[in-house]
Amino acid sequence: MVRKQARGEFLYSARLSMDSLWKVGRKRGWWRGIRGGDVWLFVASLMIINVVYERDARSLRSGIIRRGVSSLRGEGLRDYVAEEEVKRIKEEQKGL
Repeated sequence: MVRKQARGEFLYSARLSMDSLWKVGRKRGWWRGIRGGDVWLFVASLMIINVVYERDARSLRSGIIRRGVSSLRGEGLRDYVAEEEVKRIKEEQKGL
């Protein structure tokens, strides 16, 4: 079993599993589409990303995504994690 190198494969299989579940549910009548459902899905995904960013900004790996989320939050187009890393490295270099 691959643990750390299989992130892409896991995300791909998770997406396919959710898509399959949705299609089976629609076919069997477990649920029906709702009006404006794509907008609600987008809003829910933004809420989840915001909660993850608030909890630990380092969990968002891409600096571009962190900049985008901070911009949407009204904090400006800044990557606070990268700024903290640069500040930490400069402090370590001064200490040596």
